[in-house]
Amino acid sequence: MELIFLVNLLFKILKIILVSRIILSWFPHNRFNPIINFIYVLSDPILEPFRKLIKPMNGIDFSPIILFFLLNILQNFILRFLLTTI
Repeated sequence: MELIFLVNLLFKILKIILVSRIILSWFPHNRFNPIINFIYVLSDPILEPFRKLIKPMNGIDFSPIILFFLLNILQNFILRFLLTTI
């Protein structure tokens, strides 16, 4: 059960980072602020492969939406696997 908790926690943290990155894109901000830079450092490696596959259209980046969708699928798959094996 601790493993399930940790998996859920990891996915929640990833989603919070992703939501933070999305919200940051709506407002002007200082990219060199330590907290904002930390969010970029954590989210860029995850988002970059999706940005290469799907280019922004009319200035709208759809990669976070796709990443959210895939994270939910992956989280459900891992949790179901863990629940059936434990």
